[in-house]
Amino acid sequence: MLGIDASLCVHSRITHSGCADCVSACPRGAWRTDDDGLNFDSASCDDCGLCVAACGHEALSLPAPAVLRGQPPHPGLLLACDRSGQAASPAHAAPPAAPHTPPLPAPGFTGCLHGISPVWLLEQARQHRASSIGLLSGNCSQCSRQPAHTLAAGWEALCSRLGQANPPVPVLRWMDVAQWRQSLPPAPASESTPSASPPPRRHLLSRLVPPLRHHTDAPPPPTPPASSPMTSGRTAAVQHLRQATAAGGSGGSGGVGAVGNAAPTASPLWRVSLDAAACNWCMACMKLCPAQVFSLVPSPDQRRALFAADSSACTGCKLCTEVCDQAALHVTAPPAQPPLAATQLFRLHKQACAGCKAQFWSRADPSAAAHCTTCQNGKVLIQQRIIQTASPDLAVPPSPPPPQLHPGTTRPPQPMPTPESWSTQ
Repeated sequence: MLGIDASLCVHSRITHSGCADCVSACPRGAWRTDDDGLNFDSASCDDCGLCVAACGHEALSLPAPAVLRGQPPHPGLLLACDRSGQAASPAHAAPPAAPHTPPLPAPGFTGCLHGISPVWLLEQARQHRASSIGLLSGNCSQCSRQPAHTLAAGWEALCSRLGQANPPVPVLRWMDVAQWRQSLPPAPASESTPSASPPPRRHLLSRLVPPLRHHTDAPPPPTPPASSPMTSGRTAAVQHLRQATAAGGSGGSGGVGAVGNAAPTASPLWRVSLDAAACNWCMACMKLCPAQVFSLVPSPDQRRALFAADSSACTGCKLCTEVCDQAALHVTAPPAQPPLAATQLFRLHKQACAGCKAQFWSRADPSAAAHCTTCQNGKVLIQQRIIQTASPDLAVPPSPPPPQLHPGTTRPPQPMPTPESWSTQ
């Protein structure tokens, strides 16, 4: 069943957001946008996972499928699409679900292979120590789902940047029906099925007496933790790539969680391009970016600073483009080759606004703006301000002078307002 974390959705952060990745990715129209915002119809959802793979904010998730371990000649992991035409055998059937809950997919099957996160496949292969991943799909050319981004493209984009990793990157192998059936593991023997011949005496005794272990024996392998819900995995993919890049630059193994010795000049998964001529340096992108792509490092005298846009940390959520009112930011998926520069640096200096005297950052060149962003957009006239400079067209017209009274005269009595006239006062 599809999980939705509304706190991570961009529509809960920006009311005027135009993000519609889940809407365009859903083949059944379960997602839609209208005047009320973003809506989801659970009755139309078939848990294909395409919206999960398209969500850059990782606000959508699905229960992670259970992979199968194949037998020779394909001893790697096995995973098939639910539209591949192959049914799960009774031995590999999913356990019965709780009442009033949708049935779980059988082990080795998932909704749509193109809804699988590439980094999740990589982590599963590393966890099971598999050198290959066998995938069985249906006829994608005639399928109604028609994903815009395929699993093969995402896998190539990630693994091509990992380079010569240690352990090596597993091979993604697309299988046909004959190879799939040949690689399926044998059905586990049932404990209630009697054996054809009685077990030998030593096997019978081994059931009663636990085997002796030498002190030099290695401890049993730890039980793998339960898999967490599967998201688009963009944050994990960026962390894998950055750890691999750091390990390749230092020459070490990368420690726990590192994926290998990749080239330190690996191209980022997403590229952030900042147009300095269009930017007004309001720093809204730096304050709202969840991946901390943007940073400002001031000098010791606090008069100069370096503004950096590090694309190696970008997850492609495009939140910065949503908040940039100058259209100065662009987020794209660069090609795998050649390696691209990960960081853009801009020199800024602090100056006082000619209008409001507030301190603000600007480009360190003669064409730098003399007014801050607030004054450039128009300053609001505050009538209660004691010292204020206003243009003639914004000046408040003077009030008429009070009537002059001659000596010996009194002010005529003013009529009291009636309840009928209160609404017009």
